[in-house]
Amino acid sequence: MIELLSRVQRSVQLPSVQSEMAETNDLNSLGQFSNSRITIAQRVLKGSSEGTIVAKSPPPFRDTRGSNFRLLSSDDIANQWIRFGMPPVVVYSAYFANTRYTSEATSEALEIAYKLLQRSQDTEKKCSGWEFISKGSRFVKVFAGRCPHEDAMMGLFMDKEIYDRLDELWIVLSKGHFPEPFDDRNSAAESEAKIRNMKQRFRGTPSFNTDPSATSWLAVTRTAEYFKVMDELTKVNPSLHLTMTAI
Repeated sequence: MIELLSRVQRSVQLPSVQSEMAETNDLNSLGQFSNSRITIAQRVLKGSSEGTIVAKSPPPFRDTRGSNFRLLSSDDIANQWIRFGMPPVVVYSAYFANTRYTSEATSEALEIAYKLLQRSQDTEKKCSGWEFISKGSRFVKVFAGRCPHEDAMMGLFMDKEIYDRLDELWIVLSKGHFPEPFDDRNSAAESEAKIRNMKQRFRGTPSFNTDPSATSWLAVTRTAEYFKVMDELTKVNPSLHLTMTAI
């Protein structure tokens, strides 16, 4: 009898994250910038906080400034949060803030933009590359406006320091010196193809620890405009200044 009651109790207490999300929308049918993704995130975090969703959430994104490299999140953690119901745009923004502890911000930003483009629907990539980035920036601002940081809810997803730095990815993508791949003349789909070709040609992302080749796609970032953007970011992340002065 005790065992039977235990099984019944578990069946009542273990609503899946997927069923919670399905009550609103099928995530696969939603665009990356759909406001419904924010609504779903709110419900999932609320359910996790209140215990109506008892599926264990992934580890939260933590601030890594101060060389606390043990708190670095992996790409797998980002994917787990996306499967848990969080908007990919916000997940990757938090992932960028968590992992951007050196001046490799430009290359990492392009890598993350590529991941978002790959997840986007074809209809979402018909806009210009510049508009795609603008939509991402606006989406993060709307998310922050609708989802204030409270330890019991948002704290499950990210700490306050990461929450306050969600715009850093979009600062780099929108204000960085990118003659390619984003502009207002070509579509986001063409931007995606350009990044893919760059990755294939140069076999991944070179490190800023060494000067990039003059013919590499990262060479265009080592300009006065690039360092102006980095100076702006040091206002948000003062520890970046030490890294830059060492280059």
